[in-house]
Amino acid sequence: MTVNGKLIKLAIPTAEELYRRYMSYVNGGGLFVSTEASYQLSDDVYLLVDLPNETQQVGVEGKVVWISPVSARSHFRHQGSNSGIGVQFIGASAPILKAKIEKILTGRTSSSTPTLTL
Repeated sequence: MTVNGKLIKLAIPTAEELYRRYMSYVNGGGLFVSTEASYQLSDDVYLLVDLPNETQQVGVEGKVVWISPVSARSHFRHQGSNSGIGVQFIGASAPILKAKIEKILTGRTSSSTPTLTL
């Protein structure tokens, strides 16, 4: 597989951390990736994701759809927020990763628990 974008490795050790990073409101699903690297909206990336209790990484093509720059840190109101990007899942592997994430998060969603994006 040829990857035209940047490779991003993301290890998510717990379901709670996955909940904080998952962007269910993004068409096809997405994840928030903490980074201080510079990205632009619509940049192509390739994610290699380690999910909780999974033995193999899941790879997925993505597109940057959200940017929280380093300069915005002081504007976040909830603990644990930081700079980074939101990556929308695209391509053939997108539904596979979305399904795995939603299976892990079954019964864990709570609108009162802050996430890294909303």
